[in-house]
Amino acid sequence: PLDDLELIRDWNLRANFGAWNAIKNKGAYARSDETGKDHANAGMTWMAYVGGTRETLQILGDVILTGEDVVSGREFPDACVLTTWSIDLHYPKEEYTGKYKDNPFISRAEHGRHVDRTIGYPVPYRCFYSRNIDNLFTAGRNVSVTHEALGTVRVMKTGGMMGVVVGKAAAVARKNDCSPRYVYRSFLPELIELLKLPGNIRRADLTSAFEADPGLPALKPMSRVETAGGVEPADLDGIIIDNESDQAVFTGKWGSSSTGQGFVGMQYRIGTKGQASYRFDIPETGTWDIRISWQPHANRSTQSRIQLKIDEAVVRETVVNHTEPALLKGGFHSLGRHELEKGKKGAVVFLTEGADGHVIADAVQLLKVE
Repeated sequence: PLDDLELIRDWNLRANFGAWNAIKNKGAYARSDETGKDHANAGMTWMAYVGGTRETLQILGDVILTGEDVVSGREFPDACVLTTWSIDLHYPKEEYTGKYKDNPFISRAEHGRHVDRTIGYPVPYRCFYSRNIDNLFTAGRNVSVTHEALGTVRVMKTGGMMGVVVGKAAAVARKNDCSPRYVYRSFLPELIELLKLPGNIRRADLTSAFEADPGLPALKPMSRVETAGGVEPADLDGIIIDNESDQAVFTGKWGSSSTGQGFVGMQYRIGTKGQASYRFDIPETGTWDIRISWQPHANRSTQSRIQLKIDEAVVRETVVNHTEPALLKGGFHSLGRHELEKGKKGAVVFLTEGADGHVIADAVQLLKVE
């Protein structure tokens, strides 16, 4: 990005215009079909001409964080910014390394699995200032990390937290008339006390008292589930069967993920083979609305088969589209209302057979309506 910025721009434009040509003039998207998609007469109104630089010059600090530090969970006394993204490294896509040997301009992402998204890995303060320019702080993608470590610290909210830390460290440096390095060497406890303050706390200047900003919402501690991006099952109405429950049984090939927001509990399950059975005892006779939850994505099945079983007999089968948002608040979709009898055993079963993408099994909700 330093020497070849214009070349990178031109290749990005080439890739974008090529994709736009394919959308307009080739394949299913170029004509009206049963889905109503028609781009043949669409027009492009704007396209970015400056690339979002993923990696550039790194300013070296007193600590250069490495990928091995992250993987091994190395501890630092000045650990302060949590990164929860995986070590996400990009490599040339294999089919382009042959055709465009000198410039394979399309990449693929390879995600490591070493960062716990619910806890995060804390980046040390000493990555956020220069080792040889006395008064220079850094925050964002130019901080003191290696190529591998940048694969996890480079995302926006992590970069935003770096800015918060640098702002508070600058206040400590100004108050004590010292350099960024001596904030660590002599005034680290003072910085740590500032970092412990909730995010809605402000002060007018270095000598004023701290106060909650009335223009910001009150803050409450987040649970481990909320930190991961999930919803606490206990906060939902009715009977909730989450995929981490003993009542959820998986056979075949099912992975797990916590990518995205709004799933129930710590994660959801992704199936490509076999089935997932969410079992429950019917606690009361009456009419129950039986619901399932999912978050949509393009790689998911448009025809996922979901069965309701009572005492092992299939009483209903529904086909749902996991590429589209579920119809109810919180990512839930109703499988219908059913008369259930106390004492019988029920199950909601997710089938991968016949699916044309990933089948998502997150949670089952039972609500008594009559």
